Amino acid sequence: TALVLNTIHNVVGKYCEHIVKKLEKVGYYDDEGQFDVTEELCVIQNSLDHVGECMEGLPVDLEWDTLADQYEKVEAGGCKKANLLCEQMMDSFRDDMNNKRHRIVEQITKRMSRDISHNMVQYVQDVSDGVGRDEALNGLMTYLDTNLQTMFTELFNKTFKVVVAYLWESIMAVMKFTLLCDSEMVREQRKIHGVLYYQNIKYLFDVLVGFFESDTLSMEARQLKTESYKELYSKINTYSQDSTMLMREYYQSLYTSQLTVDMEDRCPFGAVGISMAYNEPKSELVVTVLHAKNLPAMDSSSVFSSAKSDPYIVLSLEPQELFPNIVEQKTTTQMDTLTPLYDETFRFKVSPESQQTPGCSLQLHCYDWDRFKCNDFIGEAVVPILLSELGCAKSVRGKTHMLPLCHPQTKHDGAFNVLCTREEFSNDAANFLKRRRKVFQQAADTYAMLLKRNKK
Repeated sequence: TALVLNTIHNVVGKYCEHIVKKLEKVGYYDDEGQFDVTEELCVIQNSLDHVGECMEGLPVDLEWDTLADQYEKVEAGGCKKANLLCEQMMDSFRDDMNNKRHRIVEQITKRMSRDISHNMVQYVQDVSDGVGRDEALNGLMTYLDTNLQTMFTELFNKTFKVVVAYLWESIMAVMKFTLLCDSEMVREQRKIHGVLYYQNIKYLFDVLVGFFESDTLSMEARQLKTESYKELYSKINTYSQDSTMLMREYYQSLYTSQLTVDMEDRCPFGAVGISMAYNEPKSELVVTVLHAKNLPAMDSSSVFSSAKSDPYIVLSLEPQELFPNIVEQKTTTQMDTLTPLYDETFRFKVSPESQQTPGCSLQLHCYDWDRFKCNDFIGEAVVPILLSELGCAKSVRGKTHMLPLCHPQTKHDGAFNVLCTREEFSNDAANFLKRRRKVFQQAADTYAMLLKRNKK
């Protein structure tokens, strides 16, 4: 019986291999011309699936359990050996069949992906040339609809779902490449159309998600929202935001990172205490800089004095692009101290809407004043100007915050990296990056100076 089962396995394997070679011979794996799924191809795929189902029933058809019981009578443990042999042979067959079926499925998705990619590029080009989005999508959606309808009608349902899942993952990869492509043609389109270039890709993404969620394909959420989908969804939503939204997201991330600093420990660059309130009748943000503590000594010690700093604090509202008429303000300089007391109040004209916009922030930069050279950067802090972070202007101080002074991270992702891709075509992004890079360099110079001093 084992010999019969093995012989059937070998015959089926040769049959499947013959089908694969036949497909190669008729040019199925060639890359020329547009690829379309045909009824004949579906019949071939179905035949493999049918053979697989028939093979699964062979142990029952051959009454393997009865033979195993008889073997047990001849040899102790014979039933277990017989069942193990059957299981091994069936596992080998399943692996062989799955490999051949998946080779065909992978070729379907590979060939379709090439044409899908071509249609996506054409869509991006057409909408850039002024064609309406829906009209520009006709080629891609017709191609998908025609081929998937053929597979839906002709393939076994189980196989159809496998093909759709493969194709979905392939489309996610093609869309990611389209989104992140940095060819000369794409750079030129981004320069001309700005963020609209990415919003057109987001529209394409939304249409495709809706298409694969349709009744015909009916992909379940767990099949649709794969890891590659989640990654692409996040990237597309970030890239399609306007530059000021990305800046607000960046400052919100700075504040979130700042919250991870343990205020119980000594902050390496010190901390600054402020109070904030909003005067609604006057539309004024009222900020009082109270004091700073544990600042690093930026000036070298001498025979006559220990190492100290001459700190002052610069206040600004960020992103500046949302507050174009607000000029930065600064405290007085406190000489020879690491724990300066300021108690100085500043007022900024701010609309009530800004208090409801996440990411709009008060930024504080602490510097050490120097008479004969550039002032040294000590650290920065940010705090949102949302109503939840503000006190009532009728109170003496408003809501008090103790903020750690930090140095910006040298590695960036998310919003900052997207803004970097817009430097060529967005003045807002270019100005923002110029300001931040200046702070990065100042922080690097300060860190190098303190490191060199500590080694002495």
